Amino acid sequence: MAPAPYYSDEYVTLFYGSCLDHDEWLGADVLVTDPPYGMSYTGRGGGKTLIVGDDTTEIRDKAFQRWQEHNPDAPALMFGTWRVPRPPNIKLVLVWDKTDGSGPGMGDLSCAFGSSHEEIYLWGKWPRGTHKRIGSVLRTNVSPSALSRKIGHPTPKPIGLMELLIQRSIPGATIADPFAGSGSTLVAAQNLGRKAIGVELDERYCELIANRLDRGILDQAA
Repeated sequence: MAPAPYYSDEYVTLFYGSCLDHDEWLGADVLVTDPPYGMSYTGRGGGKTLIVGDDTTEIRDKAFQRWQEHNPDAPALMFGTWRVPRPPNIKLVLVWDKTDGSGPGMGDLSCAFGSSHEEIYLWGKWPRGTHKRIGSVLRTNVSPSALSRKIGHPTPKPIGLMELLIQRSIPGATIADPFAGSGSTLVAAQNLGRKAIGVELDERYCELIANRLDRGILDQAA
């Protein structure tokens, strides 16, 4: 018997649990996800790791292997960081410049430079279609720390960024996000009238995602 969704509406279906135990997301057309980076992220205060499965890249790599086995030529996109080994066979690396005009990020404050970007890895075919080509550096004007406080998740992605990425995939394609996190990918898909299937391992964030999706257009997170 197929598991019941944690949340569903006209566009989005969300499942609670590990993406390694769910197959529904593998039937989508495009992968757009922000997996655990393997950094044991703890936020500014240190202490307990805030992202389940973030101790290593193991769950990231196993999930991506499953996707490629089911959808070897499909477009796939995954956020990441230079701090850990990249996944294999990347076709293109985009750079998300997240400085928002407020200066560099945290990290080693004694260093002359501060890290202010994340990487976005692409696989498969990303057709140009009717879109004008754009560069590989994508800039947003929202403070990541302010967005985190507003949404209630340690590493949310801006809705506008996720909408741009989804729009650049196959028109009308169903989006898979096996690491749904704060739900930004699913909210962006809903905003664009796209079907999307998400999976989230942490029930706290399943509730957060469901609340954001219920608000629909009222969710004004940048």
